[in-house]
Formats: sequence, C-alpha cells, structure tokens
Amino acid sequence: MFIRNSKRSSSTSNDSLYERDRFRARLHNFNVTVEEPDQCEVCDTIGSKTARLNVRKHDQEEEEFTTSLLSPLDMNSAFYKTLDSVCYEKFPENMKIMSLKIGSVEPVFNWYFNKPLPNTRQMFPWLHGLHPKNFSQRRYFIKQEKKYSEESVDEELLCSKPYSRFLMTVNASIRDHEGPILKNNTLVNEVLCPIDISRDEVCELVKIMVLKVFPNEESIDTILEVFLRDIFELNYLPMFLDLDPLERGVSLRNYHIQVAKSAICSDFIIYCFDEKNLQTCHSLARLFWLAQRFEEANNSDIDGESRPVYNTFVLTDFDDIGLATKIQSVTLKNKFPSKNFDLNEMVKLSLKFLQNWDTEYIIKEKIETIKMSSASRLNGCLYSGNSWDYQNFLNFIYSGKKEYLANKKLVDIKNLYCNPLNSITTSNINSENLIETILPLPNLNYKMFINCFNEANFPDKPNLESLLSLFSKSEDSSCNDVGDYFCLTFPSSGSIGLGDITQDNIISILNTCKLLYLISCVKNLDSLIYCSDGYTESSLLILIYTIYSTNTSLNRAIITLHLKYGRPFYIFNTDVQILSKLEPILRKYSPVANDDVDWEDFEEIPSKEVNQLLLSPRTLMEDFRKGIIESSDLINDDEFSSSSSSSSSGDESFIPYETDWCKEVEGSLPSRILPYLYLGSLKHASCLPLLKELGIKKVISVGEPLSWLNGSKFQRDNDIIIDELNNGDIELYNIVPNDKTKAHSPVDQVMKVNNLQDDGIAQLESSLPVILDYIEEQYQISHGQTKILVHCRVGVSRSATVVIAEVMRRLKINLPKAYLYVRVRRLNIIIQPNLKFMYELFKWEELHKQEHDDCLREIDWFAMCREITSLNTPYLTN
Repeated sequence: MFIRNSKRSSSTSNDSLYERDRFRARLHNFNVTVEEPDQCEVCDTIGSKTARLNVRKHDQEEEEFTTSLLSPLDMNSAFYKTLDSVCYEKFPENMKIMSLKIGSVEPVFNWYFNKPLPNTRQMFPWLHGLHPKNFSQRRYFIKQEKKYSEESVDEELLCSKPYSRFLMTVNASIRDHEGPILKNNTLVNEVLCPIDISRDEVCELVKIMVLKVFPNEESIDTILEVFLRDIFELNYLPMFLDLDPLERGVSLRNYHIQVAKSAICSDFIIYCFDEKNLQTCHSLARLFWLAQRFEEANNSDIDGESRPVYNTFVLTDFDDIGLATKIQSVTLKNKFPSKNFDLNEMVKLSLKFLQNWDTEYIIKEKIETIKMSSASRLNGCLYSGNSWDYQNFLNFIYSGKKEYLANKKLVDIKNLYCNPLNSITTSNINSENLIETILPLPNLNYKMFINCFNEANFPDKPNLESLLSLFSKSEDSSCNDVGDYFCLTFPSSGSIGLGDITQDNIISILNTCKLLYLISCVKNLDSLIYCSDGYTESSLLILIYTIYSTNTSLNRAIITLHLKYGRPFYIFNTDVQILSKLEPILRKYSPVANDDVDWEDFEEIPSKEVNQLLLSPRTLMEDFRKGIIESSDLINDDEFSSSSSSSSSGDESFIPYETDWCKEVEGSLPSRILPYLYLGSLKHASCLPLLKELGIKKVISVGEPLSWLNGSKFQRDNDIIIDELNNGDIELYNIVPNDKTKAHSPVDQVMKVNNLQDDGIAQLESSLPVILDYIEEQYQISHGQTKILVHCRVGVSRSATVVIAEVMRRLKINLPKAYLYVRVRRLNIIIQPNLKFMYELFKWEELHKQEHDDCLREIDWFAMCREITSLNTPYLTN
C-alpha cells in the first residue's frame, strides 16, 4: 500500500506521476557568477586537488587585473591598452594584432580560468549545433524551448552566437614540435577551413572578404596580395569551420564540433618555439584576424546589443615559453602516432605527463585501465590480468630480475578495479619518476600464460596432451625454475558463436580447464589468463573455468567472479548462450564433482554426448550434468514445454526472487564504480533477483520508472511511504515488507527523479544536489557499507552524470579525472552524457570551487570535448 507524505494530493499511479510536469523545475540553474557566495550545500565538504595558478596577491595591480570582470584581452581593458601593436607593412592602422610577452600570458590565463563559463541557458541549444539546413535539429529545439519556456522565444536569437568569450592558443610550429605547449592549444585544422576550391575561386572569395572588412581602404590590391600569400603558404582559408550537423536529424552529443563552435567566440594567441617559424606565426595571426573580422561582419547585432569583438595576439618572446610551466600542456602526437601503443615505450613517459589533464586522454585511459584491471587472484593460484602484467613479467625475466620473481608469495588481492586508491586520478605523483613506477609489479612467478584475443584458435590436442603429461608427472619443485613458462591462446569473448561449438572445440575447452586446474590447484603453480585490457577478451574463458573449477551454475559463477574474486569482466549475449550450453558438461567433468581424476588423461567426449548437449533443453541438460540421462535417451519436447509452462505465475506482478536473472540481463552486471556505488541500466534496476545477489539496498532511478515498484502484488506485500523532495520533482519510496519471514524485496528505498529526460533540454541542476545529499546520508549512516545503484535507461547519460559528480565529490578530484575514472570502470559501455549535462558538470564544479577559493576549472570546455571525441572516435568508426 502507498502512503504519500506530502502537502499535495496526487495519484498513486507511478505512470501518471512519471508523466506529470516532466519539464518542471528547469529554470533553476547552477549558472551563478563568482560574486554570489551561497550555492549547493552538497559542496561544503568538498576539497580539490586542482592546483591554483600562481596569483601574486601582494601585487595590487595584478590583483585588480585578476578580479576584473572585463577580459584583459578585450580592447577596452586597461591591460590591452598597454600592449604594442605588431606593425605590418602595407596594412592599415586599424588592423590591430597585438604582441604579448610570456610574462603577461600567465596572469591572462589566471584571469580566464578563474572566471565562470557562461550560464547554461546562454549556451544552449546553440552548442548542440543548429545548422540552418538541419531543419530537424532546429525545429526540435525551437519547439521545445517555446513549449517549456516561461517567456516568449525569439527563434533568430535562440539560434544565434551567444555572448561568450573563450581563449585559444595556436602553435605555429606544431608539425615539428613534441613536448610542452601552451594550455588551450588548438590545431589550425580544427578551426580554419582548408583550401578545397580552385586557386581562382580562392582569389575571388578572399577579395570579397577583404572588401567587406576594409570597405574604405584604397590599397586593397596590396592587402589582398599579402593575404593570398599567407593563404597559399598555409593552405588554409581565413574562415572558421562550420561543423554543425547538416542532415543527421536530432543529435545531442556533438562533442566533435565544440572546438569549432568555441573558435568563433574566442581570442587567439599565436605562438611558436623558434625563430624559423616566426614568419608562419605572423601569417597565421593575419589569417585568424581576418577570419574574426569576417565573422564579425557577417553576424550583425540581433537584439540591439553590441557583441564582443575578439582579438588575435602574437607571442613574441618564444625563447621563454618553456619556462611557463603553469600554463603548459604536453603533446605526444609524434611519439604515439597510431592507436597501437608500445607498452614498454609508454610506461617510460615522465609522470609530468599525468599532471596535465588538457590533452592525450587516450594514453591516460590506457594507463588507468592497466591499473584498474591489474592481475588479481581467481581460484587457487590462477590469476587474471592484462597485457602489461604479461609484458612486465617478461621484462623482469629478460632484465635478470629472476630473484625477485622467485621470492614472490601468493597474494590475495580483490576489488582493485573499484578501489579509488588504485587510480592515476587519485595518486600523489612525483614528477621526477616514470609512469612505470606507479604501475603494479609482477605478482608471481607464472608458469602458464593464456592469451585471449580475437581470431585466436582453441588450444590443440597435441599441446594439451603434452602439458597435461608434463605437469601431472612433475614434482612442484621441478617446475618452479624461474624463466620456464608456457603459453597458450584462446578465442576472445564475443568472437565465437554456437556454430563454433564443435566436438573438437568442446574437448579443447574441457581439457584447457583441466590443465589450468592441474597447474593452479593441484600443483599450486601460478598461471595468468590475460588480454589487452584485462577483461573484454578474457571474460569468456574466465567464466568457463569458474564454472568448471567450482562446479557452480553460470549465475553463481558470475556472482562469484564479481563478489568473491572481485574481478571486472564483460560478456556478450552470444557468450551467455555458449556458457549455458557448456555449463552441464563443465560441471559433469569438474574435479569438484569427481573424486578420482586422472590428471594425465586427455578427456574425450563421445559425439552422442556432444549432440545431446547442444540440442537438449535446459532441464534435460541439467539431468545430463547429474548423469541421470544416458546418451541414447530421447528428448520429449512436448513434456518439456508443458513442464515449463506450468511453473509460471498467473500474476503479472509476481516477483520471482530466485529466477534466472542472467537471462534477463544477458549476463551483464551494473558497473561497480566505487565500493558502495553501482552504475547501471533500467534492465539492471528492473531485475530484483540480481539486486538481491549483489546486495543492493538503495536504487536511484534517474528519469525512468521501475515496473516492479508499481506491481499489484508488490504493493500488497509491502507498505510504501512516499516522501516528496525538491518540490515534488523527486520522490523517495520507503519500502517496508508486510511479512519479513517471506521472500521480500532486497531494496528498501527507491529515489525516483521524475522530470528528467535525456533530451538535450532537461537540466540536472536542481535535482543533482538533492541526489548527492541522499547518497552522502546513506554513506554516513552505514559508513560506506550500503550499496547504491544509480540508473537511467542505458546507464550512459543521466545516471552517468550523477555518478561522475559523486566521484568528484567523494574523491575530491576535478571533472576530467572523475570522467576518466568512471569511464574506465564502466568497462565496455561508453558513458555519453549529452552535451548539456556535461556542461552542467562544468558549472557544478565551478560552484564548489568558488566555495573553496580554488581555480574554477583546470580544463576548458572545448578542450574536454575534444578529448572525449578522441576517446570515442575509435568505437564510433568501427
């Protein structure tokens, strides 16, 4: 029964509650300026590891500069008026490109990163991309804004460039440079249009631009000559790229266009590192200046207010750039030109690389994955790990460090993957060391390696027979010489289907398991199953072995791997089908179920048994495992069908807490981000048997209703008291079973966020503090022991945004670090908050950093979007 604690009367129907006032409370926002002190109670106890840029408080002039609301790069600022103009012959005086010294750039960056980004409503929906020819995109956002805005909406103003001011730097010598670069660095091809028209067309186009920018200038031909020379030398036009999607319909995750979008609202600092590139530096500066003036001329004031005038600057003292460590990023473009990194080369990078979070997220993700999935123990002396665990073992062997390996003892490490201490995002980094110093050392003296990868073959019979014979006859000591090890391969998860489960392959799988058990459990020698990232390709074999070595069902093997072994894994739906078929035969031949095992004997399975295994329904497969059915028995499909149908319940609301949850969720589990915090999908949250197995007590449903919460039997069996929070936009369901002696829901509280859709319009700002307060309350009550599942529909946008914010708050780390931390631990599911949610995270971070007098952000909006694009591109193009 429902009891609603509320001053408002409303229906008890979950569906009607879900539909009610979907877009209410969207006008509250995080978009406060730096002058407003009181916001977001959640942030009171939050610290930050973000180092502040150096501000010399004793210098009154610089302090005034830092606290000014007017950008120092604005031509009306006192700072701008102190700068010298770069003189170009043959150009009129009104072409002002100012020169900067590196000593002046540092306080400029300090001012910039301590001023909040424009508020969310100012930047959206423009940042989504509203190309005039993309009618679907424009119509969608204009319609929604008109429908849910309290004020009238001007369509032209809604789609126009906002009043914002970004800061970008451009390295004129980027092709020859590797190492430190200035923060907010952009490549020319990210912002300017390449020449893709004929020479005559270029001349005609540039002439039109020059006439528009210099309407009253007499020496047009001379000016045009200089611009054309710059254009053809650089192969770029003085026009900003327009990457707004044309014909893709409605798109809410256009991270790839944000650099180009921000460029038309940016000041530019052009720089180089040596005199040989100085001419290129000035040529680029002229092109950027002309692009800005042409953009300005084509975007007249819409609402009568003057728009910002953006400027271009040239850094003239390039010799001192290397000393400006506080405003540097690092590029490794030439060092790692492809996606296939050499691990040995990558780990030799300096830890200084990890101090900067402006660039190179692909490599940072790789390093974080290595730490997250480092080798940990499964059953007996069998370990699961990643390619670095294998490579580092070889490094120790070949470098003569055998004594270290010989003295290693059995270790029992689990749950490393969700331990925040096991992360580069929380590590105290000594910049004098190399990355390899923060990576795990070889765990043990491994004797057997099995490499799982796509296109790998099953181990063949001669190899398996030879190894079974070798290890079964050998004494432990004779096999324990350091440097003596054996290698096999195994097909990766998701790479094989039911058609690949032939008799020979089943026999190979069974004997591979037997060999691993012999080595790691009978002889107590260490073995390692590994793949590139430590989980994607090896999960199939690990679950096969877990079923075999423990004589448990697939469901129990999954829970054992997750809770007992504390190992990250990911299996595909095809893997679930294969594992379900293999389970009976693995359990029949499991050494746990057989007292007398001839370890030297190579197991053979008659073809009749294999056929029965592949063709039998699940109930008869179970009988086969127990040895009840002989291979000559016939299968009666009619009896099986009638037996199966009789076990189902007529009550649609019935919750079978012991059902086959593995089939419901296709073998996937919600991702364990922190020891107490899970991130998952609606499918996970809808599966009560799974929640019971995982011990999850609290569920936060971000914008998605739970069907079981509204079931008639569930309501009869439980007292449900509803508390309304945040003006009714959030409802807290307190669930108390009527009879605790009977099977009851494992979940005792559900927080339901009602009016939050993943539509690019909804805002999290009013709900997020309430959600985080609730998580903090449960954490304090149970000292972090209460498990909480946060979910939306897929678990990649709304709920991922909430979890990123919680990780920022709990671990006291900044947004880019929290994003990478969550992304890596979501395993094969790519987190994809829509653009507006990600922007809101920037604004949320600004709030709590204002309260702690920290630099408001460490990375700029467009730079973060570029790095997210680089992380996602390999998956979106394959």
